[in-house]
Amino acid sequence: MQSFEHRPFVAAAGAMAIAACLAIAPAPSLAQQANPTQIAATDPAKDPFRAKLLPPDIVMRLGHKAGVTTDQRKAIITLVSKRQSAMLETSLEMETNAGELLAALDETPVDEERAKAAFAKVLATEMKVKTAHFDLLINIRNVLTAEQLEQLQALRDK
Repeated sequence: MQSFEHRPFVAAAGAMAIAACLAIAPAPSLAQQANPTQIAATDPAKDPFRAKLLPPDIVMRLGHKAGVTTDQRKAIITLVSKRQSAMLETSLEMETNAGELLAALDETPVDEERAKAAFAKVLATEMKVKTAHFDLLINIRNVLTAEQLEQLQALRDK
């Protein structure tokens, strides 16, 4: 087992391996470029989801200006704390999966099936992370009132 100090390197290496794999993918067609999620990636101001969800740092930093109560702040802190605890296990899983992918890519010749299987594990773990983050954003939104959400969005956009 690798020491704790090597984990960021392995995770970064896994991310680089994924980026390298995605970099060779063909460029999107004009029809795909009109996809709102792709526009959001290049221009956050045009992100259609931005108006629907707020990250916890925005709520915590600007919440007092939007009337977020102490109980709501505590609820959001609890949600974030639970997510961070759950992410430790997922982080370790990502480290293992990224290590397997890197090992598969180190082979000459590369065992295509092994590399694809390792890549699928990395993607599945990334999906867990993204799903957990999405769940957190929904839970935070559900803690806020419609008026608070509207005020926080306006404050964020200033």
